[in-house]
Amino acid sequence: MIEQSSQLLLSIINNVLDMARVESGKMELDENYEVVGNITQLVCGAFVAEASKKNIELNKIVNVEHKHIITDSTKMQEILSNLISNAIKYTSAGGKVTIDTRELPYDKEGYTLIQTKVSDTGIGMSEEFLPSLFELFTRERNTTLSKIPGTGLGMAIVKNLVDLMNGSIEVESELGKGSTFTITIPHKIANKDYTNINIESSNEFDIDFKGKRILLAEDK
Repeated sequence: MIEQSSQLLLSIINNVLDMARVESGKMELDENYEVVGNITQLVCGAFVAEASKKNIELNKIVNVEHKHIITDSTKMQEILSNLISNAIKYTSAGGKVTIDTRELPYDKEGYTLIQTKVSDTGIGMSEEFLPSLFELFTRERNTTLSKIPGTGLGMAIVKNLVDLMNGSIEVESELGKGSTFTITIPHKIANKDYTNINIESSNEFDIDFKGKRILLAEDK
């Protein structure tokens, strides 16, 4: 109970801080090299235990041609964390959550358009609630009645981050039948030089220590 309460409190604090940065206009993009699918893998890894507890099937699909991109990895992680966390939270035991990432046709030179769909077989949302989904502190009444924890800030943060990255977000949902969130964001394609540098740096610790002597010092 203490652990669950502390996690909820941390989530609330992080969400409030994120919204404060967004509303102040001080949130900027910090772009770096990334491989499409790696962020999804990382985020899903954080929720494997939670999904396993509820016997939820967690599926990942990646189908892209340009997988080496320049993007704000931290913000992409936050976007996907909110969507995947909610999908698991609002899906009953034995359900399914699917993260489908694919590349769409795009005519802007040097860029690729990546679409990610997060679908679940959860409780869904009413048609009347959908227009207010991305407003601050809004939650569907059936989620509050069922005592599912939440702040009503996550979707507002996701919408602001997607807008900041010049992307779009759409949602399809039906009560009792689940929800599908679709985010579509353009990313710069990493050129070969940039890609090779990062691949080499990722292997910089592949060193052969055979025949070497190592001094270990312990401070008690």
